[in-house]
Amino acid sequence: MTVSNTTTKLQYLGDGNNRTFAITFPLLSAAHLRVIITNAAGEETEVSANYELTPALNALTYPTVESGLAPLPAGSKITLIRQTPLTQALDLQSGNSLDAEELERGYDKLTYIVQELKEQLARALKYNESEMNEHTAEEYLKEIESASSSAAAYAQTASQAATASAAAASEAEANKNRAGGYCTRSETAANSAFQEAYNAGQFRADAANRAADAQTAKTAAEAAKTAAENAVSTATGQVSTHNTSNAAHADIRAAVAAKQDALPSGTAGQYLRKTAGGVEWTDIAAGGSAATVDGELSATSTNAVQNKVITAALAGKQKTLKAGTNTSIEEDGTINFVGGGGPGGTVDVDGSLSDTSTNPVQNKAIKAAIDAKQDKLNTTQTAAANSGITEEKVTAYDMHTADTDLHVSASEKATWTAKQDAISDLATIRQNASAGAAAANAAGNYGNIVSHNADEFQPSGNYAAASHTHTKEQITDLPTVPTKVSQLTNDSGFLTAVPAATASTLGGVKLSYDSATQTLTITAQ
Repeated sequence: MTVSNTTTKLQYLGDGNNRTFAITFPLLSAAHLRVIITNAAGEETEVSANYELTPALNALTYPTVESGLAPLPAGSKITLIRQTPLTQALDLQSGNSLDAEELERGYDKLTYIVQELKEQLARALKYNESEMNEHTAEEYLKEIESASSSAAAYAQTASQAATASAAAASEAEANKNRAGGYCTRSETAANSAFQEAYNAGQFRADAANRAADAQTAKTAAEAAKTAAENAVSTATGQVSTHNTSNAAHADIRAAVAAKQDALPSGTAGQYLRKTAGGVEWTDIAAGGSAATVDGELSATSTNAVQNKVITAALAGKQKTLKAGTNTSIEEDGTINFVGGGGPGGTVDVDGSLSDTSTNPVQNKAIKAAIDAKQDKLNTTQTAAANSGITEEKVTAYDMHTADTDLHVSASEKATWTAKQDAISDLATIRQNASAGAAAANAAGNYGNIVSHNADEFQPSGNYAAASHTHTKEQITDLPTVPTKVSQLTNDSGFLTAVPAATASTLGGVKLSYDSATQTLTITAQ
């Protein structure tokens, strides 16, 4: 047969279900097939059991059901490779007839071997065609491994260089900050020199000294700038050597580029002036006329004041007083002790509240008075107090409080209290009547009084007509009159307490209660 299929290797992915895989390349024998399993971690295992081929050698089952193994899971793969032995099994005898099938089978085997070698060469490392084959493949591989190790070492060196570059960048940043500090101090010193020179022309020499200080600071700033540039250069050189990019280099260059360039030396009569472009030396005369410096303090002047004037004024002031006990300070600075007129004096502290005393009050007395007061009601308590209050009940309460006829006066209470309670026990009345009659007979003052039942007793003298009137004072059997509202039965649902809420709106009526005066005000809404 002819060989038109050049495939020598097939690969299938596992799915947890499939066991059968097609073989599309020709095989001379089942022994010429290699089966390699690759798990999800990339680990390869060549298997020689638990699989079977069809008689036509065009399909493979793995794993077989009989093996008890599960199908290849997802993430794994199976590779089928044809590997024909590099042998020659065809033996042609001189004078014998040629078998075309055997001869063609030999040619097929050679073709398969060539195809398989081609597949292996495609996966092999090869020299360029123009190079002389001075090394074997194993030596070439070792060179590659050595180069890989060298590359790893270079990468480590590059990483160390990057770390050093970062450290250099950090140092450069510190130098930049120090340079900024020097520039700030330079500007401060220059401003101070300008202020003093501008305020008093006679101190120009001092301004020159301060300018020298600024020059020193400028020199330090230049040195810091140089250090930063050197750090940047070092970092750039290290990174360039290992072809490593570091964004910090650009940040350092930008930071250094933003700094003030070296300042030229100033001269006497000049001051440092901050401009939009940086800091520059300017003649004092060009800055305007000399400033006026006052020789004394003023409540209206906006000029500068001489240092010695301020120092003298502060020297005459009282130092800060520490907090004292029972002391007072007069306008002239005199310190008085309250209560005793001097050190060791005492202060009277009242032990209770008073409407007239001006003394301080003891803490415990204040607390006791506060604790005796009613706490404010919270929202829940206010709602509970207001529940059940209706316009009709409020109206009834007002009518009740306004009707004096329904209330017992103090004099009425005293009169009723002195009265005898009604005796409802008839037997007791009869007993007392008999005892009184016997006592009267014994005394001989009333003649012979016979004991009768109380309901049969009639007086022997004049008695009132059937129709007559009495005053309240003449009535001795009045019923007991309640002396407390709580003794009455509130069957009409009158209010028995004033709500504690300060303000609320109920049924179109607004109730406002003043706890200080205990006054309830009702306003229609």
